[in-house]
Amino acid sequence: MVDYLKYETKSVQAIPGTEARAISKWENQGWDLVAQTPSKLRTTLNSRRSQPRKPWLLLGALGAVVAVILAIVGIVAAVQGSDDGRPEPAATATDSSSRTYRARPQIRRSKTSPRHRRTRRPKRQRISP
Repeated sequence: MVDYLKYETKSVQAIPGTEARAISKWENQGWDLVAQTPSKLRTTLNSRRSQPRKPWLLLGALGAVVAVILAIVGIVAAVQGSDDGRPEPAATATDSSSRTYRARPQIRRSKTSPRHRRTRRPKRQRISP
């Protein structure tokens, strides 16, 4: 199997006279000097290094574990059904008048509040033919 290397590139500018220090700094960090372009004010140093390989095997194993866990949860949920643990209420013949309802609390607003004015709709006027 042929592995093609992919490279990261970096371009750094250094003041003339400090190129050696910049080159040694980047070489200590794993970069290889590819090109050096001198100029009057700044020297441009082009470096590259091989990109780190992605751990595809580890990512695939992690994805497989997640898929197995989701499958187990799905199977358990399907087997148990939608029983949430509460017993079903017994069906009894009750009169609808025996039910008790709580009254909604009334909110009092003054007629001068801006909220009251906003909620009031204008009356419709009938157009006579």
